[in-house]
Amino acid sequence: MKANQETRPLSSLAGTGGLLLLTALALAFREPGYFTSPRFWAEEGTVFFSYARAHGVWDTLRQPHLGYYSLYPNLASLVAARLAPLTRAPLTTTMMALLAQTAPVMLIVFGRSRYWPETGRKALALAAVLLAPLSYEGWLNTVNSQFYLCLFTALLLLEPPPPSPWARGLLRAMLALSGLTGPPSCLLFPLYWLRAVREKEGELAVWAGLLGLCGCIQAGVMAFSHSASLDAGLIRAAGINLPGRAVWAPLPALGLILTVKSLLLNFLGTTFSAPLAQNLHRLAVQGGWAYQAAGYGGLLSVSAFLFGLALGVPGPARYLLPLSFLLLAVPATVRALSESPAALISPYAAQRYYYVPNVLVWLLIICGAETAGAKFLTAPNLVRVALLALALFWGGREFGDFNTQARVFDPAWPHWSDEISLWRQDSSHRLKIWPVPWTLSLPPAEGGR
Repeated sequence: MKANQETRPLSSLAGTGGLLLLTALALAFREPGYFTSPRFWAEEGTVFFSYARAHGVWDTLRQPHLGYYSLYPNLASLVAARLAPLTRAPLTTTMMALLAQTAPVMLIVFGRSRYWPETGRKALALAAVLLAPLSYEGWLNTVNSQFYLCLFTALLLLEPPPPSPWARGLLRAMLALSGLTGPPSCLLFPLYWLRAVREKEGELAVWAGLLGLCGCIQAGVMAFSHSASLDAGLIRAAGINLPGRAVWAPLPALGLILTVKSLLLNFLGTTFSAPLAQNLHRLAVQGGWAYQAAGYGGLLSVSAFLFGLALGVPGPARYLLPLSFLLLAVPATVRALSESPAALISPYAAQRYYYVPNVLVWLLIICGAETAGAKFLTAPNLVRVALLALALFWGGREFGDFNTQARVFDPAWPHWSDEISLWRQDSSHRLKIWPVPWTLSLPPAEGGR
């Protein structure tokens, strides 16, 4: 891509409006059932909403959950519990999740990054946000808004500080919100610090300081809060026995996991990657030299792939994107929800942790690809174009497949309005939410709303 030193927003109002309209339609109509029959998703209802209904405003806002601080789900649950009718509570959190998902979209459309200065490039970057694999579990629920805010944090690394004071204030607020909504955004602090040191720009130092402060708060909560054990009791009471978290994924397992999540799924889709993943999982369970060879080979393949893509990217994205991938994907693999590292070799296991790394893979391709000019027909560029075409094909084909592949949507799953009717007849009824068999309990005193 030709470096564009004159960073600027979209010059075409029609282009801006068209991108926003198409993206909004894709966000809303990927699965209309989330709006026609809104739902709470897992901890969103069992932990966050239940707590907000039973506690005051200040207690709800400041309470850590699940072992870390989650400002945005706390805020969304508070709005749903205090300002919305009980029958509309899941719709409220769904709309707030939609608002969070627009954060990276708005940054791309209205941002000034050198890597997508015009409508076509911005459209490709938006396609990465919409179509990259493994967004299913996080789609339109606030408990996973942290990953879309993490994507915002990663994209902000590619933006120059805006000249407008109000725009700077808005970006600072969004960065603070991202860091206080979950640890993933805070993992990118070293890159914010590195960029501030290299570019010696005051606003970049402010960004690094904000994210560093959020990281300290998250580290303190994770070290001293007992919220993880308290919420685990609520989850067990709902009849859910979550598996333990893996302490460490051996290097061969790490190689196989990243091969499946960020290579096979991106460019072969579920159709071809699922059987390959089953074979790799079988190797991991059996162990032995074949597993070692495949695992270390996978590590080398992923490393070579990222390095090769980075070579063709101009400017700081050459190191910011691959390093962001590593900072997000490796800790996710180490600490993702799983009984064993081998279980993560499945295409959809712990899917939410790999969505942002997959977007970064797409962006590495987009930032280095030439769509015209003398470099278009060079071998490296043709490889990039072919990879991008494959990613777009599979991403588009599987975009709306929530049930047969990801299994996170089913029209037969519980309907909130039916559950509310049952609860009003019997206040001891545990309300069924998504996914089955998650439930939540509401106090009898709340039956009037």
